[in-house]
Amino acid sequence: MADWVFTMTAPRRVLANSYGLITRRIEHQHYLLRPDPMTTEIFNYCLAVAAQKFRIKLLAWDAMSNHYHGVFHDPLGNAPKFAEYFHKLVAKCMNQYLGRSENLWSSEPCAITYLPTLQDVFD
Repeated sequence: MADWVFTMTAPRRVLANSYGLITRRIEHQHYLLRPDPMTTEIFNYCLAVAAQKFRIKLLAWDAMSNHYHGVFHDPLGNAPKFAEYFHKLVAKCMNQYLGRSENLWSSEPCAITYLPTLQDVFD
């Protein structure tokens, strides 16, 4: 009989009515989010759709050529679901636009850092 090893990801702390900073990189640091009109439109559209679906309040976003940063308010504790949906939507749209079929995002998970005070949000 085979010995099965089950591994699970570390649990994430999910807090309703919290503020957070999210960051994610493009695979191999490629410049796939270059600033052209279509890329900007895709990114902004996907961001708006995901935020509306999961009721995330967008406070500040900065998409660079090989990664992005965002600050948000999460009234319902939906940040992980929002991130998964947003990343999937951007990847599908960008891969279609760029004629790619490989991973868009780095295999490292996105970083979500909770910001406990309003001063942390402003900083």
